[in-house]
Amino acid sequence: MAITRAKRHLYLTSYQTREDGKEAKILRFLVSEKDPKELKKASLMCLYNPEQASEDEDAPEPHEVLTASWMDYRTTPFIGSEKKILETLVDEYKMPVTHLNNFLNVEKGGPQYFLEQNLLRFPQSKTASGSYGTAIHRTLEKYILDFKKEGKLANKKDVLDWFKIFLRKERMAPQDYKQYEERGIEALEKFLDKKSDTFNQKDIVEFNFKDQGVSLDGAVLNGKIDRIVDVGDNEFEVHDYKTGKPLEDWENSDSYKKMKAYEYERQLVFYKILVENSREFGGKKKVSKGVLDFVEPKKENGQIVTLEANITEEKTERLKKLISIVYKKIVSLDFPDISKYSKDLKGEKEFEEDLIESKL
Repeated sequence: MAITRAKRHLYLTSYQTREDGKEAKILRFLVSEKDPKELKKASLMCLYNPEQASEDEDAPEPHEVLTASWMDYRTTPFIGSEKKILETLVDEYKMPVTHLNNFLNVEKGGPQYFLEQNLLRFPQSKTASGSYGTAIHRTLEKYILDFKKEGKLANKKDVLDWFKIFLRKERMAPQDYKQYEERGIEALEKFLDKKSDTFNQKDIVEFNFKDQGVSLDGAVLNGKIDRIVDVGDNEFEVHDYKTGKPLEDWENSDSYKKMKAYEYERQLVFYKILVENSREFGGKKKVSKGVLDFVEPKKENGQIVTLEANITEEKTERLKKLISIVYKKIVSLDFPDISKYSKDLKGEKEFEEDLIESKL
């Protein structure tokens, strides 16, 4: 902030030794590359004192000074190849299902999209719909946690008040807040009317697998599951809440819905792998079913949709292979060109098969 407020002169200083007498680390943008003991000097006098600059025939043009100084100072700290810099980003890397989906999503760019969104983390503002989804998830999490603590389900008014609080914490624009508050209240009222009797005090909510040591053929996995339901006979169901327009079935004629359904199913299979290979549940419980709980009702008739998927061993083993391959690609910074694949579900499946068959 001080740099942008300087009116005439800006002095950047360093020191050679610390308070304990030990040599201090060099500020690379202040020293010469040839001789570390020689401080860099750059005059921007011509920018702040035009009269003096006009008298000096050798004075550089302002844009020349800025360009030279910026490039000189800005680039010095980045030593080595681009790959060396990226390697630090995959050190101790753990892969959640969103990263896997992004890497495989040919419609959005696949590996390049993953690189930008998940590795380099290009800055993005949170969307209103994303904030809304967060508030819904936090409300349902509190609903079950309160049930586990109090031994009874909270009344609807309290739940809606919780939702309003969580939505306000998202700091949305006033017009967005009003729109999503109304939308969320309507959705939660109908969802709780239909689903409240399906919740159990044994339900596990928002379980984070970050420190569960989930490893698969060298691939370290991570993730958080909205709800894990104990259905008896040493079996779990994994549930994921979805906001937005619900899918009614896994087979759709619409290309966008096809892609969504395919990625949703992959997500549920990934969750099965997380649970069955975790420190907490591994060897104790199996997951044979995944459930998508669509919180918002259908616009046509107001119905709440629940979409179930039986997770077969065949699909699980295939995804395990894919996870291992993609993870190795990521940590080795191998981002294949996917321009030859069509930007639809057909292209995504072809990309997956080529990965599995080591054609990339």
